[in-house]
Amino acid sequence: MCSLKMLAMIFVLALFPTAPKSGESQVDLELALLVDRSNSMRPREQLLQREGYVRAIGSPEIVELICAGPLGRIALTYIEFSDSEDTYTAIPWTLIDGVASARRFTASLAEYPLTSGGGTIISHGLLFAADSFDGNGFDGLRRTIDVSGDGPNSGGVPVVEARDDVVARGIRINGLPILLDPDTAGIIRFKDLDSYYRDCVIGGAGAFVIPVTRPEHIGDAIHRKMAMEIAGGESIEHEDGRDILLPVLGELPTDCKIGEKQIEKLYDNEGD
Repeated sequence: MCSLKMLAMIFVLALFPTAPKSGESQVDLELALLVDRSNSMRPREQLLQREGYVRAIGSPEIVELICAGPLGRIALTYIEFSDSEDTYTAIPWTLIDGVASARRFTASLAEYPLTSGGGTIISHGLLFAADSFDGNGFDGLRRTIDVSGDGPNSGGVPVVEARDDVVARGIRINGLPILLDPDTAGIIRFKDLDSYYRDCVIGGAGAFVIPVTRPEHIGDAIHRKMAMEIAGGESIEHEDGRDILLPVLGELPTDCKIGEKQIEKLYDNEGD
């Protein structure tokens, strides 16, 4: 467990005088990891993604950042999404307050089986994750959904509608789009997925996107993303302008229904 920080606790309680709800534990951050398990995710991608989260959560740097927070603890859950039939909580909301609890979480995650689902329904995943905050036993100073995936929304409610709903609840959404082979990977993947996530998926003050373009970079990207989320930092564009994308204000330059349109085109072609 992290060492007690009495002065920091007093400072935080002064800034946030509202007492936690009855039976809830106050934490610095409630973080929902929302991970793509759709049929477009290749087994290697799934494995690299899972290993990246296991290494990041159990790393000394991440644990140190958790302990350095005003309260020295966060709440964490791991949700795998696909379509409405194949979205579920792999690891329930768990208190992470030091090395031991981080290791227990990563051990459970490492043992959880890798399976593939159906379509890439980001909107359903976002709403599922947002609902999981209610009654989870924690009262966070911040609440964040961290969504990773390899394709655009392919069904359900429009992703922008879901995003706006989630943000209206006071939850920030960050993104990790995976673009390992966008030109040949499948019908609902495309090379501008990073812009799609930036313009259509993420939301809330300080939301950011960290795209992954090479398999060997997945672990580092996940680690960087979690470090920023736990530390409460906002996006800082990398010197080459590619590693971290800032949100775009104003009119959306990206077609946020591109995934649904590609699915409709596929069905039309099959009907011919």
